[in-house]
Amino acid sequence: MATTYSDADAIADIPNALYDVLRARFVVLAGVTDAVGAERKALWDEIDRREKEVAIKLRIGALSAADLVLYQSVINSPTFSRN
Repeated sequence: MATTYSDADAIADIPNALYDVLRARFVVLAGVTDAVGAERKALWDEIDRREKEVAIKLRIGALSAADLVLYQSVINSPTFSRN
């Protein structure tokens, strides 16, 4: 079950909110945080995999013209390292 977060549901006056409301919002927010964390990790793992693949191909001279077009955004990324 996916957790949906809406800032429209956020508690405007946290100090005066009922305890049960605080707990419920905390649980919802924790679920959203977990989902976002999992997606962030999946995205980072794929970015890392692609950067390593390109770096290896560059190192051994196996980057074809088609690969160069495909991986141009990876190569031009400020976080990409050829090492």
